[in-house]
Amino acid sequence: MSRFARFTSWTDGEKENLGVDSFPAEADAWGWNKYPLPDELKVDSPTAIQYACNASFVELSARRSDERFAMRLAKLFVADGVKPVIFICGQQDRDNFDMAVQLRDQLACLGQADIPIFVWLPHQPALAETLSRTKDSKFVPFGECRSAASYEEITAPVRDWIGEKIHDDYEQQAIKAGHRQTKEPWSELRDDFRESNRVAADHLIIKLATLGLQLRRTIEFVIPVEFDKITKSQAQLLAEMEHYRWVAERLLAGWRFGPETHTPDESKRNKRLKQSHNLVPWDCLGEDRRKDFDQVKTVLRECQKDRFCVEQFPRVEA
Repeated sequence: MSRFARFTSWTDGEKENLGVDSFPAEADAWGWNKYPLPDELKVDSPTAIQYACNASFVELSARRSDERFAMRLAKLFVADGVKPVIFICGQQDRDNFDMAVQLRDQLACLGQADIPIFVWLPHQPALAETLSRTKDSKFVPFGECRSAASYEEITAPVRDWIGEKIHDDYEQQAIKAGHRQTKEPWSELRDDFRESNRVAADHLIIKLATLGLQLRRTIEFVIPVEFDKITKSQAQLLAEMEHYRWVAERLLAGWRFGPETHTPDESKRNKRLKQSHNLVPWDCLGEDRRKDFDQVKTVLRECQKDRFCVEQFPRVEA
């Protein structure tokens, strides 16, 4: 919480007042403002999004075989409106593997056998293969160096390439709307804004998966998936996803809701103070919704060029 003050609800930093103690369905709405924040962080606005997520903190077990730890997790998982997914991200592959197996067995005894367990196994592909082949398991190994550190990804990282395309399109739209006269080059962009565009590129994988699609490197010609052929409801879903991804990213970076800007000087001031009037729920956005539609359209178009394609997930036979 000292690094990400707007990660979740809290009061004055006392341990017992960190996070939330319940998950009512209405608290899932981004405009929910009834959980507390310290006075110096909370924004006096009925529509401002105050923090990124509802989170509850559970003390990490000192031993993998601690059944009480599994029981505490299982109790949280049965709360109304909660869809449980476990990520195990320790520093050692072997410890992550053992924790996943132990936790799976313990949760199965507690009637929670179907919970997906994502396991970070970057250095030992044999462990990842073992988990993947486990019968009737919900294990999902991820982070393998073979894919994350491939020659193509090192020499031409997808996130940098698409991130720069997102920035270029945003600058062109700003010039067209009269908000500025010249485009700010990618090389001169502030580091945090460059990273913001890269994170938007990262999120492309999630947006595509929502439509049953995946991104793949290829040298073959593939008929592109066009934004205009996506249904209106799907396009709006992707645009909303992009808005809330951006909101969460900004909040975790220390931004807060601020006044709307009308001049370049006011815009520069808000950037300096890390304030934005768009840190509000989707329904409270005005014309700025267009930016999210434009960004999704740009990413979908650009990610299907130069050795990349978007295609349906391969069907898995029973």
